[in-house]
Amino acid sequence: TMAGEDIGRGGTMVAAVCFLAQIAVWFVNNGRKTCFLADTVGGKLVPTPVEDCRLGYPGLDDEKKCLEQGRVWLSHYENFSLVRLQDIVGFFIDSVTIIVVAVPEGLPLAVTIALAYSVKKMQADQNLVRVMAACETMGGVTSICSDKTGTLTENLMTVVDGFLGGQAFDGVMPKADQLAESVKRALVDGIALNSKACIGADAGTGRPEIIGNRTEGALVLLLRGIGADWRACRDAATVHKVYAFNSVRKTMATAIARDG
Repeated sequence: TMAGEDIGRGGTMVAAVCFLAQIAVWFVNNGRKTCFLADTVGGKLVPTPVEDCRLGYPGLDDEKKCLEQGRVWLSHYENFSLVRLQDIVGFFIDSVTIIVVAVPEGLPLAVTIALAYSVKKMQADQNLVRVMAACETMGGVTSICSDKTGTLTENLMTVVDGFLGGQAFDGVMPKADQLAESVKRALVDGIALNSKACIGADAGTGRPEIIGNRTEGALVLLLRGIGADWRACRDAATVHKVYAFNSVRKTMATAIARDG
């Protein structure tokens, strides 16, 4: 992404600035005079590349003390050694370390920034994406079909098709007089005893309201539609065992006691 490329370029730029800054400081330090250990050759003091760290800092008395102890007071340019070039290699390694560490650490941030930018762009197109990870999917969508639940629908699940007592019902569920008593009895027992949902009423509108599982509530609404008293069926039944629904059997069963 563009943000990822920017992170890479930014990390490289920071590393380059750090490298150049260290080189500049290195040149300045080489021009500063310091105290070097010296050997006597032919009655003369010959400086060595080794500094006397005790007297290596600029001060009023450093040069005097250095000369009194048989040392020489020179800058690194005046007593240059190829060993000093190792510092440049160290500066380069430090710069590479910045790139290796900073760029991978910045990639997750780059992805987050890119997704957040996409969310804002989609919001401007009247497409509100709540989960940033969904921007990639929504960005490739050409048409969005939506349904605002509660405005275009009743927000209430109901049974619309069925096959009861040898009759198929499509779009319109049966009335009480369209079902035989045996079918109605089996339907009431099967639904009322194998569900826990109840039907209440909304305090404001008075519309039916399902309390519990929505699918079970839709079946209980079917019982109410055919005039069956599902509450009385539940209250009157003596339940011995309930075999709960699971994905293997795909059924639920309730064992009850029957008179006779």
